[in-house]
Amino acid sequence: MASEALATLDSLENRGYELDQSSALTVMKFFAKHGLLETSPDLEKCWYDEEEFVTEAKEIMVKPDLSLYDLVQLQPVEAAKLITCKEYSELARLVPWDRIKQIRHQWACVLHLLEKISRGFFWDWAIESFMELTKYRLPLEKLDVSSDGFWTNVIVKIAIWLTHDAILRQVQIMANDIVAIGVNRLNKQIDPDHIPFTYVNLSKMNNSRLFLSLQSLGHKFAADEYHPHNVSLKMIKNE
Repeated sequence: MASEALATLDSLENRGYELDQSSALTVMKFFAKHGLLETSPDLEKCWYDEEEFVTEAKEIMVKPDLSLYDLVQLQPVEAAKLITCKEYSELARLVPWDRIKQIRHQWACVLHLLEKISRGFFWDWAIESFMELTKYRLPLEKLDVSSDGFWTNVIVKIAIWLTHDAILRQVQIMANDIVAIGVNRLNKQIDPDHIPFTYVNLSKMNNSRLFLSLQSLGHKFAADEYHPHNVSLKMIKNE
């Protein structure tokens, strides 16, 4: 279902259709409504390195030169170069899932592939929402975001509010991707799990007041003093 939806979007965009934020939100709500953003505890484990799964997945070919195991190991950007959304849709029907004996491996693999195909779409709109909030003045390329650190909490919560809480799981995944943008841009001696806002390059910002507001509010986000359902965009602007 997810791959078919994204394949349809690809087809429409190839024909000149331009997706706006309202339409993107509709897609996000579709994913949420049908449980396509759900995750499994197994996704937090190295299930794809378990010997039984490795043996089974290496014997299942999704393309003549690409096994299911190889596909699972690929980064989303690399996978997108080899498998289209349309091919993912066919994959869902053609992969002999019964050859993967453990149900938890089947389920974890399906969710993992779903994340791969949807990540690009959600990434673009999550970042757009974040940049919109900062009025495009916050130099995102200078941020150092840790998957377990301060910035993850901030960006996840901001993006949730701006997309009406429809993409919690995917925005969390996006936070991991943002690491690649800034991880090597700051002082290597700083603990990447505790990069504060003060290490962002202020010289490139036109509105230091906005920056200071985000800094103050951000620490409250990270401390869970504010809950997503109780915070409005007005509160963010007035902090």
